[in-house]
Amino acid sequence: MLKFFCHFLLWFSSIALGVQQTPLTNSCFLNIKIKEISVSGYDITPMSQQELDAAYLHLPENIVHVIRDKGTEKPYPYDNGYDNYYKNKRDGIYVSVVTKIPLFDSDDKFESGTGWPSFKDIIDKDHIKIVPDNSIPRMPRWEVIETKSGVHLGHVFDDGPLPTKKRYCINGAALQFVERSQLPQFLSQNSPIKKQEL
Repeated sequence: MLKFFCHFLLWFSSIALGVQQTPLTNSCFLNIKIKEISVSGYDITPMSQQELDAAYLHLPENIVHVIRDKGTEKPYPYDNGYDNYYKNKRDGIYVSVVTKIPLFDSDDKFESGTGWPSFKDIIDKDHIKIVPDNSIPRMPRWEVIETKSGVHLGHVFDDGPLPTKKRYCINGAALQFVERSQLPQFLSQNSPIKKQEL
């Protein structure tokens, strides 16, 4: 319907203005990108491949391997070249290393014994997507990806604590930790489209 309306508008405008239609004017409305906003007020419109490639340039290769190539970091805080947040007990928010969109709250972090940071819930369900992962034969899993960037975060399992019974087993490489006291300043610098406080 939108496409029909756009073509009608172009046709009517060209008659009224005496302008001949060209393939370029006919296609000008076909690349409309509608912004998607999450329940908590963040722009989660999917990034283009060009935007994503530019973001990867600012990250170390070992982190890019995990989030782009669906790698898995070593468990526990071994020599990954970064803090995987497994032992982090500070109060704050874990945001996407690519988009800076909040993903997990330290209040939902728990000790899973796996060596990776684990969470029982997510800040906003719109910020992630759960997709089937059949990369290991006879071991179906559910992959967690970030909605906006599409990067690999980790996996979710149904063996977590109550009330959710979920265990979001997340690669620390995909996260950046922001202390709660620093959150307002961080959000004002990194998420200008945020509409409400966390």
